[in-house]
Amino acid sequence: MTAPLSAVAGIDLGGTATRIVIVRREGGEVLGSRTLQTNSFPADDFRESLDQLVTHVKRIAGPSTAVEAVGVGASGPIDNDAGVIKNHDTLSGFSNFPIAKEMSGRLNVPVYLENDSMCAALGEYSRGAGVGSRRMLMVTLGTGVGVAVVDGGVPFRGVDGNHPEAGHIGIGPSVERCYCGSVGCWEQIASRRALEQLTADLIPQSVEPHDRLSWLSEHAPHDQGVSSALAEFARAIGRGLLVLRTAYSPDRIVLGGSVAKLFDVISNDVKVSMVLAGEFNTDVAIVEGSLGNLAGALGAAAIAQGGLAAQF
Repeated sequence: MTAPLSAVAGIDLGGTATRIVIVRREGGEVLGSRTLQTNSFPADDFRESLDQLVTHVKRIAGPSTAVEAVGVGASGPIDNDAGVIKNHDTLSGFSNFPIAKEMSGRLNVPVYLENDSMCAALGEYSRGAGVGSRRMLMVTLGTGVGVAVVDGGVPFRGVDGNHPEAGHIGIGPSVERCYCGSVGCWEQIASRRALEQLTADLIPQSVEPHDRLSWLSEHAPHDQGVSSALAEFARAIGRGLLVLRTAYSPDRIVLGGSVAKLFDVISNDVKVSMVLAGEFNTDVAIVEGSLGNLAGALGAAAIAQGGLAAQF
């Protein structure tokens, strides 16, 4: 009788999509994956949501694979020490109960919970665009702005063990109050939501939402209005990156999230906005992530593999 393959599972709980991967412990081969719509889980019954999630993990792994640890990444806030997601706005079906402990009990394996930005960063650091970096800064430009730093393979955390929310550094011109309670947050001017507001009058209504970034990229070279809007947006990204580069001194910056698809179009304006004078200016590579939508799930698997978060 053949012994089952030893594997770990990585789960990326996003506000829109939930991605699950099963990764072989030896060699890191992806044995199976699945993408689910997060709204397919009941928003008002966390135990049923967890039961469904566990069932999906078992089905993807199959009878010939033994899942020995699970990493879970979720959009924050996250209480790492308690193993609790505190994001009722977008993950109501998985928030405000000890998801890591409950999942560990159902699967009888260690479960690790981490912020989704850090999971994406660890994915890129271990097997994507960050391979070879000593200190990598990852910025995920999506519905919001997520930031994570991996230093020598170790996640950077606050003194409380939680993930700093650097998408809320105050650099923006906006006086509107952000949902975090502050004003002028980077997220308010550099997220996909901000880009949509900036370009709302430029994109024809006939263009489907999932095609809008491609439309902007296609029209930027010959449409002055689009070109100007993207340049303004790029400068907003650059302003935040400049602050983070100065604070963390990374040797590589990896951009992920849906907006990173525009990197080829906006990269020059991003880099120009980060230039300082003389010795204040330091060179750092800025690259687009290479793992796409699976970066978070693969990073969660890496956490399970290496025990890089609190275990439950």
